[in-house]
Amino acid sequence: MIRYATRGDIPVIAHMLRLLHDEAPAYSDVPIDEAHVLRRLEHMIQDDNSVVLFDSEGRGFILGSIGSTFWDSRPILCEQLLYVLPIWRRNSTLVRDLVKEFEDVGKYNKCHRIVVGSSTGIRTEIVVKMYERFGYSRAGTSLWKDIKYV
Repeated sequence: MIRYATRGDIPVIAHMLRLLHDEAPAYSDVPIDEAHVLRRLEHMIQDDNSVVLFDSEGRGFILGSIGSTFWDSRPILCEQLLYVLPIWRRNSTLVRDLVKEFEDVGKYNKCHRIVVGSSTGIRTEIVVKMYERFGYSRAGTSLWKDIKYV
């Protein structure tokens, strides 16, 4: 069952975030600040504009936020992370249920658009094709550049 995460779920989600960090090429060189992770999860769970959905069996989660664009005030729901434990990734029902519940949250909050993507470097093309099968359209490419500062 997919449900909103509670404070009691924070340790499990934090553990999965560590697994994601260790697996993701995009984050492998980023240091982990455990206290920051816990504070951020706590904030997101309490924030009305954040969405943290959790599989009650502890197999995965999806999180995002409700906001708007620069051009109009209609709400949009932006996915920030979708993570499913590797052993459950071939279970399309679990992934579909997480995404479907995320979409239902968007509908409930009268969001006119849901934005999803893949920024971790984990099987990017597979993730994009999955979202396309769920009815999403490609809309761009994410890029990054590390900077050095004094």
